[in-house]
Amino acid sequence: QHVIRIDQMLTNNHKFFSRYVRGNRHEVNSDANFPHDASPWYTHWRINQGINFDLTSSFSPTAVLSSRYGFIRHQFAIARYGDGFDPAKLGFPSALVSQLPRKFFPQIAYTDYSTFGNTGSQYTFSDTHSWSETLNKVWGSHSLKMGAEFRVMRNNWQNPTSSFGNFSFNKGYTQRDPLRGDAASGNAFASFLLGYPASGNVPYNVAPAYQNRYYVLFLQDDWRVNRRLTLNLGLRWDYESPQSERYNQMNRGFDPNADNPFKVPGLQLKGGLLFADDNNRIPFKRDFNNFQPRVGVAYQLFSSAVLRGGYGIMYLPTFDHGQNNGFSVTTTYVSSVDGGITPSNALKNPYPAGIDVPPGRSQGLATLVGRGFTFGYPDRSIPYVHQFSIGWQQRLPWRIVAEATYVGSRSRSLQTSRSINEVSAEQLKLGTALNDLVANPFQGLLPGTAFNGATVVRSQLLRPFPQFTGITRAYETIGKSWYNALQVQVEKRVTHGLHFLVSYTLAKSIEAIGYLNAQHSDLAKVLTSVDAPNRLILSGSYDLPFLQKATGFLQVFGGWKMNWIVSLQSGLPVGTPSGAYSSGIDPRIPNDQRTRDHWFNTCTLSLTGVRQNCATANEPVAFVVQPPFTLRTLSTRFPNVRTSRPPQVDFSLFKAFRLHENLNLQLRAEAFNLTNTPWFGAPNTTLGGSAFGVVSPSQANDPRNVQIALKLVF
Repeated sequence: QHVIRIDQMLTNNHKFFSRYVRGNRHEVNSDANFPHDASPWYTHWRINQGINFDLTSSFSPTAVLSSRYGFIRHQFAIARYGDGFDPAKLGFPSALVSQLPRKFFPQIAYTDYSTFGNTGSQYTFSDTHSWSETLNKVWGSHSLKMGAEFRVMRNNWQNPTSSFGNFSFNKGYTQRDPLRGDAASGNAFASFLLGYPASGNVPYNVAPAYQNRYYVLFLQDDWRVNRRLTLNLGLRWDYESPQSERYNQMNRGFDPNADNPFKVPGLQLKGGLLFADDNNRIPFKRDFNNFQPRVGVAYQLFSSAVLRGGYGIMYLPTFDHGQNNGFSVTTTYVSSVDGGITPSNALKNPYPAGIDVPPGRSQGLATLVGRGFTFGYPDRSIPYVHQFSIGWQQRLPWRIVAEATYVGSRSRSLQTSRSINEVSAEQLKLGTALNDLVANPFQGLLPGTAFNGATVVRSQLLRPFPQFTGITRAYETIGKSWYNALQVQVEKRVTHGLHFLVSYTLAKSIEAIGYLNAQHSDLAKVLTSVDAPNRLILSGSYDLPFLQKATGFLQVFGGWKMNWIVSLQSGLPVGTPSGAYSSGIDPRIPNDQRTRDHWFNTCTLSLTGVRQNCATANEPVAFVVQPPFTLRTLSTRFPNVRTSRPPQVDFSLFKAFRLHENLNLQLRAEAFNLTNTPWFGAPNTTLGGSAFGVVSPSQANDPRNVQIALKLVF
């Protein structure tokens, strides 16, 4: 990293400085004992460059203006080792490989085995220009701050992908019943040896050039009303423009009511993608009403007690872009046309109809017929959060300060996603009849898709938009979250070289940002993934008392300072298995019986009444396999099964040596995770799998990290 800074005193009232920074981070990984081209690893680099110009002008003793311009460029790259490999060497048809814009070793993934290969490289340039003006003015008992800021952000992405993308294998084609999984049959590697992938795709990605602008106006008044009362009053307005793309390679949503130009005898097809153009370049409506009032109060009730409170609204940046459907296209591997019972294609020639080339906007509403996609909700709003707190701060003897505060937030307009092209709950009652093969009205009209043959599964024709597969509506801003916390803190300020801080938080965090089933209209309320009910932090420092004023050689033994941070917290919520009902039994296991190989009760009753994944013959059944064509009822996260978070200790020793009147040496010895205590992640939640309920030995936190530094100050 290189830094150059220039400071210039223009006049007594005008000071200028400029700084240029350049950082280069390179990472080269090993092959991890894979053949080089098949390795899932990569070379990675980040190059950051930035420059700023800053002018500070003092117009009077009570008025100061800061003017600032800045530019930052971020270059990011992940170069996969399989980039440039010719898949024809693996036996794939040369005629198929020749259709692709870039050659790459494909990714092979299979259940219960290690993935090899990868899905593509990434090269990104991001530029940000910013300009701000801030005026500070003292006016009697008011301290005013006002100003404006403007930013232009440009992002250029290139994600060249694998020539055959990826193939995924599961137990489906080798298990006893293709419609009902069980732990005793099927093997994903056997499916691989047969050459029958469960899924796969070839992404053909656009290289977009995005831009958006950000505008800010703000006014803040810190008003000392009297000796006891201080008010903080503020108002801020933000505007985040929707992103545009230099060549309008984006969608503007999906029109569910438009007549689709893809004509099929006997069907009145509705719905299709909309596109940005020169007349309307942005994918979302403009959201101009982002006003954010803030108010804070501090009142001294007694000489030793202060009451504090505050409320504010903050808007959350999104930087969303419209999807690139039509400009990016994915050729999907057709595994089966009868619900996974019979393979339709094989690995030896996975895409007999060839690789799809992006059509752009040329097909209009008929873009991607026979395929699925995700589109951005054009009426989305910018998410925001109400934040509020009220607390009591009390001074105690021995220079101790105690504080108790309630902190809360209510987030609104959070983004959600929903599948809008699924059969209804009423139609699910047809059961296995949904997989019946019926005459296909799309026969011969959709080459390269699962719907080009003489027959098609009944469920496809019952979709609201039968000419498409899955359709996901993203960025719909109807989600909510709730946070409530009691924060207690006791601080011992420095006396006799000792300082410590004890803080405890009792909290609960809930969100409603997803659906249990696409057929539901209400969002499911669950614990957030970061909910930690209890968190205790013990931190402090102590100047060791011996030989504090030693000189000469004895300095080595005196004047040491030790510092510590001890963290204790609850684990994080564990996700629940999909495809299961709860039996009503609490799946928790007593702490003295819980192991990484059996983190919670995984005993499951199959559809045939067979017990599986049971630790003992007497373990009660916690889950029941969900029958096909039924709706999920189990929440997406357990309310009472959590990961493990053992105590964590960080410790350091500091020592300063006075070598000369103007020469000092500082020694720092620091140990992060001093006890080398591992945190492991969540257990496996794949129902019926051999690893169900098993916690991976992969460490979720950093191992012990010891560093020693010398700093010379002169």
